[in-house]
Amino acid sequence: MADVFIEQIVRKLPDGRTALQRSAIILGIFLVPFAFLYMGNFPENSLLFLLSQLTLPVLVLCVWLGIVLWRRTGLEYEYIFTNGSLDVDVIYGRRSRKRILTVDCSGFEILAPMSEKYANQYNSPSFARVVDAASHRKSGARWFAIFNGKDGKRTLLIFEPAERLQDAFRSRIRSKMLPP
Repeated sequence: MADVFIEQIVRKLPDGRTALQRSAIILGIFLVPFAFLYMGNFPENSLLFLLSQLTLPVLVLCVWLGIVLWRRTGLEYEYIFTNGSLDVDVIYGRRSRKRILTVDCSGFEILAPMSEKYANQYNSPSFARVVDAASHRKSGARWFAIFNGKDGKRTLLIFEPAERLQDAFRSRIRSKMLPP
């Protein structure tokens, strides 16, 4: 059998949580320097007045930190399928990556699209770990896989495999892959 290597990147769409994080970042960029500027209204011999002299460096620091944090709110998920092994990585701001999980697909109990037909499978409260690596909660292209992780904990993976990745799964674990 030939080696199989497939990569797929899925960009996570902004949701309510992302909007809240970004709002807090913008608010912090403006409020923290404003607080330092306000300290200038105190008498000249007070510590607060001396801290107000740091307004410009604090503003620069807040803008820099805001940019760094803003970039980290942009997430992408990468699925890497190599000879029956699936790696799922999260990429923060297109700069840093972290491996979420690695699993051998032969260990899947079930692989199926997230539809009403299979809702009793993925809505079970028995999962010790749920990994949602899909673009959005309401995406119609979401699939799920149930397996026992390396630590022995029952895991639910939610992701969006493209047709090419589905074909690779089909060639490896046809009996565990349920039709749409």
